Amino acid sequence: MNTIDEIFVISFYDNEDRINNICEMQEKFSKKFTIIKPVKDDRPERSLLKTNLKIWLENLNKNILIFEDDFFTRYSKDEIQIKLNFFYEQVDDFDVLLLGGDVYKGERINSDLIKVNNFTETHAILYNKNILPKLFSKLAPDILKDNIHIDQVLSNYVCEEGLKCFVISPFLFTQQNFPSLINDINKINSKYDIDHLFKKEFDNNSIKILAFEFNDDVFCIQYTLTNKVDCNLKVKVLAVDVNSGIRVLDHNMDLGYGINYYSESGRFLLLKDEVFFEIYHNHRIMIRKKIKKQSI
Repeated sequence: MNTIDEIFVISFYDNEDRINNICEMQEKFSKKFTIIKPVKDDRPERSLLKTNLKIWLENLNKNILIFEDDFFTRYSKDEIQIKLNFFYEQVDDFDVLLLGGDVYKGERINSDLIKVNNFTETHAILYNKNILPKLFSKLAPDILKDNIHIDQVLSNYVCEEGLKCFVISPFLFTQQNFPSLINDINKINSKYDIDHLFKKEFDNNSIKILAFEFNDDVFCIQYTLTNKVDCNLKVKVLAVDVNSGIRVLDHNMDLGYGINYYSESGRFLLLKDEVFFEIYHNHRIMIRKKIKKQSI
């Protein structure tokens, strides 16, 4: 990966699961990782921002890739390199390349590339050295403000300044279900489904999907049980983006014999083209079906 000068991983490096994860991910890169411990602060979100600012300031003349230590990918080393090479062939100049995260607004250039102007999550980002001095001078003052979540201030700056920010589709990296990076052992990241690349459709014939609506604003499924039951089933209803593994729907409910609906709207549906709709009972899958977005 000749276009990447340094690769950093933000980590306390004192948790066995996270250390093992970093070691596993290291095998997917030719360049050795540099572990950076988070800058101490009484506010976890400000600590993460300060840590990124520190890395930027010390590497203003380098193209740098920054990971947070729960980053994860099922792709092989060769597959990652091929996708990055394909990106470089298509884009002559860029400021920020998201290798993971969740894109809320953007323009799809083609099936493999999205121009981004609103996103969240910073667990895998490649920065062009030409943008780092501007990012530092702009975002450094934000450590004293209430809006100090790095993904928020970075996304706002990308949008306000019209930066050349892209994401490779499908996303190369998601996040493992580890305790939060900064001082919150009770916060578990359940936003991503890391097995999404291996999912296949499944149906035990206990549920019938009657109709659905999936567009930029609405995800709605109409379904019913095929056999009558004595009591309602407690189930988990999921919808997982096929390309990124991001859960756009995660809902616990009682499923009765009658017809049920569930709908969800919001900006996170805009750039989702296809999802796995799933229902689980007692942790066992009842149905998994691919649902494609409808043109309106």
